[in-house]
Amino acid sequence: MARKPVVFIPGFPASSLETDAGEKVFPPSLADVGQGEAMVARLRGPDDPNADDGINARSPIRFAFRIPLVDGGKEAQSLYDLLEGVGYDTTEASTDFAPVGWDWRRSVDAVRTLDAVEAAIRRLPAPVTLLCHSTGGLVAWALLAERPALAPLVEQVIALGVPWHGVVVSFLYLSSGIRFGIGPLTLLTADQSRRLMSTAHAAYDLLPPQPADPATPLPGHPLFTDSGLPVSPLTHRGWVPAADQALYLPRLDGALDRLGQRGNRFPADLPICNVAGWGVRMVTRYELATDDAEESDLGDGTVPFASATWLGGPQVQTLPLPAGVYADQLITQKHSQLWNTPPVKRLLAARLTGEPPAVWFAAAVDSDAAVDPAAPILLRAAAAGADGRSLPGATLRIPQLPAIPPLVLGGAVRAELALSRANLLPNVGTQFFRFEVELRFTGAPAPLRAPLIVNV
Repeated sequence: MARKPVVFIPGFPASSLETDAGEKVFPPSLADVGQGEAMVARLRGPDDPNADDGINARSPIRFAFRIPLVDGGKEAQSLYDLLEGVGYDTTEASTDFAPVGWDWRRSVDAVRTLDAVEAAIRRLPAPVTLLCHSTGGLVAWALLAERPALAPLVEQVIALGVPWHGVVVSFLYLSSGIRFGIGPLTLLTADQSRRLMSTAHAAYDLLPPQPADPATPLPGHPLFTDSGLPVSPLTHRGWVPAADQALYLPRLDGALDRLGQRGNRFPADLPICNVAGWGVRMVTRYELATDDAEESDLGDGTVPFASATWLGGPQVQTLPLPAGVYADQLITQKHSQLWNTPPVKRLLAARLTGEPPAVWFAAAVDSDAAVDPAAPILLRAAAAGADGRSLPGATLRIPQLPAIPPLVLGGAVRAELALSRANLLPNVGTQFFRFEVELRFTGAPAPLRAPLIVNV
């Protein structure tokens, strides 16, 4: 089958930056360790997101040294390896793949960013697939809102962990900062990370939109409340550091104008395959009146599930992805590496080569429960049609554990099941127990199976 031309838009801050003279500015190198103040000064975003400050975005980061602001998962090479496996050429000479780096210090709708994405779309044969990770989805949103004439050149959007409704972590950076370090070694203090992020316009674009009427909130679980009412930090600004209002307030105003009052409909009538992860404990709600951060496992480690699933409309197929341990990899792939999970690998291979839509089935074991032999096994599973809707008569069972009654999904697309480790004996070496979760549903010619493995 023919491969679909792909334009890849990475997340924040997953693009390399260079000066006009070609000097690398980001990602940091070993020489930057311990040079927090120099990094803050070097990466300061311009006050005008469209002003030329001598720094330019280059390509998505293929490889990154694991130091401040660069999660090793931001490395795009693992995605490129996946695409190369189904025949794509990921070199600069490619005629079927165009990655777009963008300057995350600027807004998601900065003119140079939209120009770069448009150029990539026009360079490849139409129609293209926009493959968006994280904040890259907001770049695509801004592009098609600002330049609707490009919509006919796009066949579909594949969105992986996109914060359609914002994230809490961006607020945490902007309000107080987060320390970066390796053990006792501090690479960026919390204040340094706050000051660095406070100049990046895209960090403000990641704050959720403001409900027009708090008594009639926007769809979905609110990420921020004030005395229990849904609000946005874009307009409820008591959290802004008093000494930095001259810096923060214009950026908050700009973000409010750009994305801060959007609804939950994509600006172009395009098919959207939307993958949303859950299963990693993280901050998913923040009460501004009391500075109370509420944690849950309803997120992928960065983006709350409520935000990743916020997008609505008949063209959107949202597919839940359990984050955890899969049978072929004992490392949990969180937000920055959602494409490295077996279900998403299969999804991309199918969607990008024109295979008929398939049933979505994914199962994983909670990362902590998978390795702690004293804890119950917490299994998460998702089952849906290719349209993201529930499957009729969907039932989960574990053939290797016949005493566990089948779990009837009853119209749900997500399920969690706690299993006892009692009486489980290793069947892989001397340490691991391998088993399968089996999905049956009305009309299925045969059950679908997802292998899992746990430490016993």
